Amino acid sequence: MLNNHEANLTDEEAAAEVARVAKTYPVVRLLSADQIKSEPNCLLAGDRCPCLRQSSLEALADSGEVSEQLLNDGVEYRARLRPLKVEGEPHVLLMVRPIDEQEAAEEDLVYTDVLTSVRNRRYYEEKLRSARMKAGVAVIDLDDFRVFNDTCGRHAGDLALGAVATAIRSGIRSTDELVRYGCDKFVAVMPDIPSDDFARRLRQVSDAVRSAFIPGHEHVSLTACVGGVRIHGETVDEGVGRAVQLLSRAKAKAGTVVTDGDFIEAFQSEKPLVLIVDDSEMNRAILNEMLKDEYCILEAENGRTALDMVDRYGDELSLVLLDIVMPGVSGFEVLADLSRRSVVDNLPVIMISSEESDDVVLRAYELGASDYISRPFDARVVRRRVSNTIRLYAKQRRLTSLLSQQYNERVKNSRMLIDIMAGVMELRNGESGRHVTNIEKLTELLLDCLVQRSDTISLDNEECSTIALASALHDIGKMAIDDAILNKPGAPYARGVRDYEDAYHDGRRHVA
Repeated sequence: MLNNHEANLTDEEAAAEVARVAKTYPVVRLLSADQIKSEPNCLLAGDRCPCLRQSSLEALADSGEVSEQLLNDGVEYRARLRPLKVEGEPHVLLMVRPIDEQEAAEEDLVYTDVLTSVRNRRYYEEKLRSARMKAGVAVIDLDDFRVFNDTCGRHAGDLALGAVATAIRSGIRSTDELVRYGCDKFVAVMPDIPSDDFARRLRQVSDAVRSAFIPGHEHVSLTACVGGVRIHGETVDEGVGRAVQLLSRAKAKAGTVVTDGDFIEAFQSEKPLVLIVDDSEMNRAILNEMLKDEYCILEAENGRTALDMVDRYGDELSLVLLDIVMPGVSGFEVLADLSRRSVVDNLPVIMISSEESDDVVLRAYELGASDYISRPFDARVVRRRVSNTIRLYAKQRRLTSLLSQQYNERVKNSRMLIDIMAGVMELRNGESGRHVTNIEKLTELLLDCLVQRSDTISLDNEECSTIALASALHDIGKMAIDDAILNKPGAPYARGVRDYEDAYHDGRRHVA
């Protein structure tokens, strides 16, 4: 066997080498450089590369053997391309054979992600990374998956990844490649897909992820941001790099899809809204110029106008850039008002000033500022701090929403369980279901009166709801009383009195 790619073979030696490898490979061709560059169909017309011409050129350029795998008419083939010199001229020895079922099964095992049943990172590195093709390449990244994983547990995270992989599969074609690229990141490769169909399918993927069913966590809705590009002869890895850049733009808002074909229009509609408050028109113009490409900009020339605009736009605002020194209502007064109304809990405020004294900076943070930027402005610092602050608050809002969903689900489950237990107890005692409901309503009325009339007892709405919920179990101690005693007509005898007393104490202990 010839391993030296630099060996200069004679025509006879080359023919002997072709005959030798033909014993193992059904398809063997010795192609000259001119044939590789000009022959219209020198081997297989597959999706990835007609006749493997691009791979043959790579073998010639690198003077090293290249391996490829391709699909043609439903049959998978493995190809090896070995560069040779014949009579001093560069050639490529092309060897192709079909992959048998056992080999395909073994390869499937090696290249399949155990958790999601899609292709793994090894497959990407060995099979896709360097492949040149005409295709759509998308990077799909779950929003705040680590928060979900930490909150719901690793097992729930594993179930979620499996559900997401299934959802993505439902949005792409059966011939497309799907790879688990990282922990919560997937890469989809769609050969020869038109740009409009590519964008449409990525939106379908985003919708499918949002609707993904996670066993045991049906109340949780995950989202994914998607960045997608189309490549025309570049490597898949180059496409992934460009898609990641678009993905960073999509991350401005959960569930956003941005492609190279429509990212300008799509991103314009998804731009976060930033309010710049400064009495200096020049300062506002400078900040506007720095941020206008990535954000929609609103401007206010004084503190009073700023407060009005915050009230008007509300949750639509993503951030406020607030100057400290302004005539009339100062920046500190605006910030104090927003803090007093708890607006800064959900709306980040970055203070702006040429004053860098510790006292001024400390006061800004004490009043609830998220960050502090000094003049003169450094464009890179301003963009980075604005971006980081907006993303941090967006994650905080999504985390709050997730925790709220979980809390409401647990309250719902507790309510259901208590209703069932209360119904069982009342059935044993011959009471109707309305008895439990009436006791709960009566408890709510008593608590309401107690809170209004007492100066020493302070109960918030959540505590009152919990007490009222517990009242539904006021008869839980009766579960320990014998039916003959519980349903005995007339007054209870001595043993029955003791049983009722024990039931009272048991019920009190369980409810507490």
